[in-house]
Amino acid sequence: MFWRFIALMELARVGEAESALAAFERSAERAGDAEAMVMVTARHAMLAILRGRYGEALRLAEQVLQAGDRIGLADTPALVSLLRGMVLNEQGPPEKAAEAVDLLLDSARHQPGHLFEATAAGVLASLGRRTEAAAELQRMLPQVLRASGPRWLGAAAALAVAAGAVGDREAAEALRAALAPYRGRLVIQGGANAVLFPVSFCLGLLATALDRWDEAITLFSEAADLAGEIGALPAVARARAGLADALAARSGPGDQGAAEEHRRQARSVAERLGMSVLLAGLPPAGNRWRLRRDGEDWLLEAGAEHLRLRDARGLHYLRALLAAPGRDIPALDLVAGGAGVHPSATGPVLDERARSAYRQRLARLAEELAAADRAGDASRSEELQAERQAVLAELRRATGLAGRARQVSPEAERARVNVTRTLRATLDRISRTAPRAGAHLQASIRTGGACRYEPGPGGPIGWDV
Repeated sequence: MFWRFIALMELARVGEAESALAAFERSAERAGDAEAMVMVTARHAMLAILRGRYGEALRLAEQVLQAGDRIGLADTPALVSLLRGMVLNEQGPPEKAAEAVDLLLDSARHQPGHLFEATAAGVLASLGRRTEAAAELQRMLPQVLRASGPRWLGAAAALAVAAGAVGDREAAEALRAALAPYRGRLVIQGGANAVLFPVSFCLGLLATALDRWDEAITLFSEAADLAGEIGALPAVARARAGLADALAARSGPGDQGAAEEHRRQARSVAERLGMSVLLAGLPPAGNRWRLRRDGEDWLLEAGAEHLRLRDARGLHYLRALLAAPGRDIPALDLVAGGAGVHPSATGPVLDERARSAYRQRLARLAEELAAADRAGDASRSEELQAERQAVLAELRRATGLAGRARQVSPEAERARVNVTRTLRATLDRISRTAPRAGAHLQASIRTGGACRYEPGPGGPIGWDV
């Protein structure tokens, strides 16, 4: 029963594995097998770590220690040290996480052949100690490539982390070939007392070391999807961070923006879980602004400007535009909060009478402009010119190809007018208290039948909305 649990974990069938563990636990209880119950508690702690519930994992590790000591289970200290070390490797602090390296090397001296040094190489790499990681990688690679057994997959994965961190191409090629048959599985150690992340994540690191950017992007995406399916949030964060690095390195059309978004998601998960070790390795967040709900209100954070706003429709429209920079969103969709209503029968934006009135007004404006110029009245001339431009803009909006009247549905026209008015009122509210943010948004928000956020100068590198 227990080997079934281990196999299901490696195959990433985590839901079935948990059912198998529950069945094993019921059998252990009926048999009064205290040692088996310690094994169960330890695997529940492992599952908590896999999903980023570090506080729960540490509480369960303490239960493992107490129960193991009570029955004299010889493996108890090593098992508890592993569980605590896995938490330290994610949450730090770095000096405590570094102690795990010493424990691994000490275990290697007392239990040779268990490949603990390979695990140490991965820990060193995650802590940014690349020179030491490279040395352990070089020492252990031949032994790991020859080895087998229940610790092999975890050891090979740890060396992959080290090879990716130090950019060792020769090691990356060898490990890539060794790990490829395990793609689609989870990295497990021993009797699934440690389950780390998808093998695809390790293969992505190796592809990165080999400058195989398309392959790395595919593998990291695969790892993030698999980790998300099983609720392994720490692995999601690590896979998205790797995906961001690969996209940034490939630097194709749209890659930089996608990289920034994946990095933002990785940082968001890591912050929620307290993954300080990963956070320390991520690039600085940079100049990002935020617009987010806070209860019934909204908070706008733009550098040094912080503004609380009462809920209003314009803020919902604004968030939708900020979430899709450079993309046109029909005003009807903004009003509907998604795909807009289907427009009914269309009619001209301006009927012939209105068009004639606009033309007559333009003729009068031309006469008044000439008179203001003759009189040398610069102020009056400026006012008239501004009005003339506004009238021309309205005529252009209402006119299609070859001067034909542009057709628009009544619903679309109402949406255009209402969204434009609402958005402009919202931007005016922002500008009064947060002038820098307001100026950027006034210059960057385009309104009309379709609206768009086209980032102009003076703004952030991205928005969190």
